[in-house]
Amino acid sequence: MEKAKAAADKGDAEAQFLVGKAYGRGEGVLKDDFKAVEYYRKSAEQGNALAQDKLGWMLARGQGAPKDIKEAAKWYEKAAEKGLPSAQAHLGEIYYFGDTGEKNYPEATKWLTKAAGAGDAWSQNILGVMYENGYGVPVNSTEACNWYRKAAEQGDRKAQSNLGRMYFAGSGVKQDKARAYQWLTLSAEQGEVTADHYLTEYQAEIPPEQIAQGTKFIEDYRAAKANAGAANKR
Repeated sequence: MEKAKAAADKGDAEAQFLVGKAYGRGEGVLKDDFKAVEYYRKSAEQGNALAQDKLGWMLARGQGAPKDIKEAAKWYEKAAEKGLPSAQAHLGEIYYFGDTGEKNYPEATKWLTKAAGAGDAWSQNILGVMYENGYGVPVNSTEACNWYRKAAEQGDRKAQSNLGRMYFAGSGVKQDKARAYQWLTLSAEQGEVTADHYLTEYQAEIPPEQIAQGTKFIEDYRAAKANAGAANKR
């Protein structure tokens, strides 16, 4: 930490980012959000995309500095334009929810699509919501399901709930109550209240043989995740 801080104080942007992260997490130093912002800002001003994203995140939450969504958006955009998926997701989130005062669905679509294409599960689920409801894009239930599925397969509980609901209704996808049971159960097990509600509502309409098939799908899903996790550790 001493070497990193010495380099940071000499103007090394990468070191400044690492020192900011250390202060933000309390790793090797006492946690200090104000110091974290100080070093993130120094690095961000030199063009470090990771620092720009982190600085935006802290400004958006008022950690280590007064809350300032507009300034946060400025830093997110700088990092997003450099291709950083997390910054693209954060910027898309601001536009989607209208955190700066007004929703901007075209800009939200632009940045969330970039982040989702890079594999960001949260962005994938929100894109699904946008396509299902026609928020800034034409209503397209098939496209909504495609994005929900991408996020659901990564374990996003809201996407799993949304995908299960679509399977049950046969909206954007061929009706499959076994798949509906699979995704709603996986979501509910993660604490998603809406999924638990849908399971209670739909249970009587799902035949026992389809519940059994859905249970098998759950087992297969868990086995695939476990195998992928083991492969990543090699």
